[in-house]
Amino acid sequence: MTTESANPSPQKKTPLTKRQTIAILGICALLGIVIGLFVTDIASVRRMNALTPHRHARDFFSFLRTPRQALPPRSPQTVQNTQAWMTFDYLNKTFGLPSAYLQKTLHITDAQYPNLSIKKLATERHLSATTVITSIETAIRSYTTSTAP
Repeated sequence: MTTESANPSPQKKTPLTKRQTIAILGICALLGIVIGLFVTDIASVRRMNALTPHRHARDFFSFLRTPRQALPPRSPQTVQNTQAWMTFDYLNKTFGLPSAYLQKTLHITDAQYPNLSIKKLATERHLSATTVITSIETAIRSYTTSTAP
């Protein structure tokens, strides 16, 4: 027996083929492009003020901040924009109504109030959503004019 069989020689590394080298470089380039697009998208979302970091992270990542552009002012919710999908909770919060105001004014006895949608109330009362919306708009206008300064 020879000593060579007891000590196997280390395996020689085979060099990468040209095809493998090009594939690895292509994958690296593609990864770099994807990361670059991701960073660009995050920066644009932050510029729109749609993404705000957690308050602790805000200090740590302050070097990433870019000057923020002012967003156009949001148009206030108007009574004319009332839609059937809205719940009474949503209406109460949007128009600053007391939580039971619409319930008392419209004589709503459903136990789901204020998480009741206008559409569901209209269905329960066998009315069109438009009819219910009109009465809601009237009630909201009545409240806002009576409490206006």
